[in-house]
Amino acid sequence: MKKKIDYIVLFLAVLMGLGTISQWIVYASLEPNSPPVREGDFYDPKLTNLASLEELGGFIDSIANAHSIHNSFEYVELVDSIISLRFYHGLQNLRYSDNFMAFLMAQFSWSHFKAKVIPNDILKNNYAFCSQSSIVFQELLKRKNISSRSVLLPGHFCTEVYVNDQWLFYDVNMKPNFMDNPRMSARELLKNREILKAAYSSSINPDFEQLERIFAPDKVGYGEVNAFAAPNMRLFQQITWFFSWFGWAFFLIVWFIIKKIPFSFRFGLFIKSERFL
Repeated sequence: MKKKIDYIVLFLAVLMGLGTISQWIVYASLEPNSPPVREGDFYDPKLTNLASLEELGGFIDSIANAHSIHNSFEYVELVDSIISLRFYHGLQNLRYSDNFMAFLMAQFSWSHFKAKVIPNDILKNNYAFCSQSSIVFQELLKRKNISSRSVLLPGHFCTEVYVNDQWLFYDVNMKPNFMDNPRMSARELLKNREILKAAYSSSINPDFEQLERIFAPDKVGYGEVNAFAAPNMRLFQQITWFFSWFGWAFFLIVWFIIKKIPFSFRFGLFIKSERFL
């Protein structure tokens, strides 16, 4: 019994170690290519250098200070414009070299396991899906104590921000133009189809038939105010990242503890625990 447990834990340590090593030396053929940029999807490649929430938030604050932007609405508009330029549209996945456990689980079970949700991971590249750019947008607003919530639409993910005592709709992924149209809540926008079409006519997806399906008035949903958009997936990716890089050390420590604790003592603890079941 003792040797079997020892061997299992040692095997897991070796397995994790091989996975960690492979992240460094055997991943080149698994690296995905960046998706192409859609026509009309304008972004600024220079903003790619802002690769963390701290750096991006500091950059936005510097612009706000330079232009004396202290009003919440104006600050949200600034964040919206910067995030729209920071990313172009494309699903960003964890690579084998980032997190081999999440990558392999996605390959053999559910593909969403490797879709990035941690903001600083998303900011490592210059493209993002609707949910990913919205996560970064919402997390930047939280740093300024500006309330927001996710807007869930069929096949699309947006944000509402609470400013000036009202909820206002933002879509940092499709990048609609509200310069000539008033900001309003998602429900108000869904009722005003002409404003919706006018705003999205210059977006990266001006297909009005598809917009009609996405912005169906009876299918809009909302996330909790100021709640992280994907808490379970964030926890999953944090745990698998730890074990992808340090799982070998974790199981080696467990193996060492098992080797040092006398088997009779461990067996006695097991028998005592059984009595309480």
